[in-house]
Amino acid sequence: MKIRYWLLSGLIVAGVALGYVINNKVLLLHPTLAPANISGLVATDKVKILRTPDQTLFAIYGQAQDVPRLAYDTKSKVIRKPFDIVISVSTDNGDTWGTPLNISNTAALTSALGILEGSGAPVLGADGHPDLAADPRSTQYPGDSDKANVFNVGNNIIVTWGGTYCPGGNQRFVVYPELNGIAIPYSCMYVSRLRWNSTTHQFDSVWPGGLPYLTERLSNGLRDVKQDANRGNSTAFVINWQEDPMGLKLGDADGPGDGASGANVNNGTDIWYATLPTAAFATSSWATPVRITINTRTTVPLSSTGDMATHPPGDYDRGNVGASRSNIGQIGTNVVIAYEETKGTQGFIEGKYIRYHTFVWNLPPAGGEAGCIISEPTENARRVRFLTQEATNPVPLVFIYKQGEYPQGGPSDIFLRRTTANQITPASLDPPIDVADCRSSINTGGNPLIDIVQPRAINFSGSDALKGGTGTAPGALSGENPIENALAHRGVMRGGTIIVGYSYTPDLFRFQYLDDTDPYNFWIRRSTDGGVTWGAPVNMTPEITGPSQLTVKEPRIVGTPPTVAGGLPGNTQDPNVIYVGYGLQTNVREPLEVPEDVDIYMMVSLDEGLSWTPAKALSAGDVQGGYQDDLEDFETQVKVRPDGLEAHVVWSSNDGNVSSALYRRIDVVDAPLDPIFADGFED
Repeated sequence: MKIRYWLLSGLIVAGVALGYVINNKVLLLHPTLAPANISGLVATDKVKILRTPDQTLFAIYGQAQDVPRLAYDTKSKVIRKPFDIVISVSTDNGDTWGTPLNISNTAALTSALGILEGSGAPVLGADGHPDLAADPRSTQYPGDSDKANVFNVGNNIIVTWGGTYCPGGNQRFVVYPELNGIAIPYSCMYVSRLRWNSTTHQFDSVWPGGLPYLTERLSNGLRDVKQDANRGNSTAFVINWQEDPMGLKLGDADGPGDGASGANVNNGTDIWYATLPTAAFATSSWATPVRITINTRTTVPLSSTGDMATHPPGDYDRGNVGASRSNIGQIGTNVVIAYEETKGTQGFIEGKYIRYHTFVWNLPPAGGEAGCIISEPTENARRVRFLTQEATNPVPLVFIYKQGEYPQGGPSDIFLRRTTANQITPASLDPPIDVADCRSSINTGGNPLIDIVQPRAINFSGSDALKGGTGTAPGALSGENPIENALAHRGVMRGGTIIVGYSYTPDLFRFQYLDDTDPYNFWIRRSTDGGVTWGAPVNMTPEITGPSQLTVKEPRIVGTPPTVAGGLPGNTQDPNVIYVGYGLQTNVREPLEVPEDVDIYMMVSLDEGLSWTPAKALSAGDVQGGYQDDLEDFETQVKVRPDGLEAHVVWSSNDGNVSSALYRRIDVVDAPLDPIFADGFED
């Protein structure tokens, strides 16, 4: 492994001298010597973590299965064993983990053909469509499961994912000319339900067949599923996802980010939605999924030569725009869904809008609707995330998203809008929007670029001058400083306190191509009046990125969850505790080199973000401490105890051969008294 960093001796000394102490507290890691490997020697994918009120922990991840069939990974562009979704349980606070329970069980099954050998265009039938049955390279494709997403309400747990096992005869496939003829079946939407029993310390076997889980399929493979998200509260569990009629597209970005993430979509891609009442978790069925958006205008057979050569015959959804990367939230009995949508100008004006919907959970828009645009129509907006809290708070909803002049991959800033007056509707947004025309859409005969004169959102990260300093120009469009870039925005909201963070480089082109300075650091800004005013940006990572020239990747901001009834220690919420975590990555010249992941770090605030512990390495290596290992650590997930004095962290770690699911617990304890200063004087 090539790790390109160096350390200053002063940095090491400073880290030791500080002792990672804040307010007489110190961070202790368990296991002490090194992280625990939950998954063993079996390859894994995208580990997630949950915690139930009885303090049981659940690690959920994809696990490679030793079956006769192989799958193709469109992100890493390799042939590999197919994954099933498994769940491992710890009933002793992370000390030990049980044997994984397989809740998908599709890796050994097949419902469609595919081509794993990229050696040219597929065999075409007389109708001009690919005939996989006649192609000697075709093989029975396994039921490969994509990354899992998880949520729990008390002891009720749901796990969602997309998978390529879609029996029933409706499943389609896509041939990728970019991959020299690789053919992959569409995915369909899966959801699994589990109910934990705090008395028996096992899953209740209340499902058909006496199984400890119930796994159901919500779509049929007619459209390709990607980017699912889920939530739940005392009212209902809710799920949304995108379905692409022409199959998952590969990315267009240069370098290592050209995988198939679901951000690059075909026209006619819609957002779908399904619900399950929480009170009937073990007895009711999921409601029939419905389209939320109206991007599909008609259904027509394939007509272009290119489409016919990459898809089987049949009628396909058609439209002018496509929606992608939706997120979902709940505020009481209401649901919020936000996503990015292509402008539909067919090459004349590139880029995307941010749209959102809000409705009562069991009353989604009949037949779909055009969501309300909250981004600047003339710029390119994507990666919308939002923070929610109960509507009794003056600010129940905050949107944060990227926006810039460039269609993809270029410099952009983080923008912010919030709702006010205990409302979540478009009319309550601040800065305000053009409510009368915000639902304008090419699909409905409108043109948002003409119809909407959008008051600007807050430019949360940008400046209006080169090297002008992040967050100094709240009223600027992104193009006023065309070289800075911000991404990976995250946040947490508790009452009137809002903390929003983002990764930022003052010079994107220097970072990408010169490989020497201006790495991404993680910055936060803080508001204590519900977002009316904001404090100056604070750099959380200079002690690492400065001397090492590593760059921050995949930051996390995690607050404490609500109080849990039952009287167990630590189950009373302390809203003052905030965790920040992030990975580190080598800074290389793109696209000539591929960046390498290094270590995972965490830091904690006990006073709502006013002060923080120094960064502490969770992985076995420690760039800041002066040593490193040969493992690439990435994709951190954190679950915090309500009092904030204990956190459970999982991440993926790759040794060059296999990716494993690793775990560590953080305990915030009283710092031991230094004997040198035991009496207040140096001896």
